[in-house]
Amino acid sequence: MNDVQLLKTIEQGSVVVLPTDTVYGLACSVFNPQAVNAMYNLKNRDGKPGTVIAADTKQLLALGFPADEIACAEMYWPAPVSVILSAPDSLVHLHMGLRSLAVRIPVDEQLRMLLKETGPLATTSANFAGEPTVTSVQQAKELFGEKIALYVDGGDLSGRTPSQIIRITKDGSVKRIR
Repeated sequence: MNDVQLLKTIEQGSVVVLPTDTVYGLACSVFNPQAVNAMYNLKNRDGKPGTVIAADTKQLLALGFPADEIACAEMYWPAPVSVILSAPDSLVHLHMGLRSLAVRIPVDEQLRMLLKETGPLATTSANFAGEPTVTSVQQAKELFGEKIALYVDGGDLSGRTPSQIIRITKDGSVKRIR
C-alpha cells in the first residue's frame, strides 16, 4: 500500500479509497480542509464527523489532542477501536463544530507505515451515509466513480466490521457508542 503514487495523491489534496484495518474507507490528509470537505461531500454526510487515524500517539499529540485523554485511550490501541477525544479548535474543519473526534491507531502494520509517511488521515467508510459498507474496490468504484483520485485494492473485506467507537468519561468509565 505504501507506494509513491498514493503518497503523492494524498499530498496533492485528493480523496482516495483504501483498505483500513476495518473496512474500505474514503481518506484524505487531516491538514487539508478542502480535501476533508470534499470527502464529507462525497459521503453526503451532514454534521457527523469522520475518524482520524494515526500511526502513533505522537501524531495525535502533534495535532493538539489532549495528552491526558490520549493517555487514557492508549490502552485501546492499536486496535479497531476508535476513541472519542476532545478536538482542538485547529481541527474545526474535521469536527464540524462538535469539538470532539473519533481517533484510532490501526492494527495493520502496513497502514501504520503509510500513516508515518502521510501523517494522520481523515477517514470515513466508503459508502453513502446510512448505507451498508462496501467490501471491495469494485463496489466503491460503482458508488464514487471518477470522483475518487485513486483506489487501493486490498481484496475482499467482507469479513470485517467498522471500528467500535467508545467514549471514556471523566470518571474513567467507558461508554460504547457503536
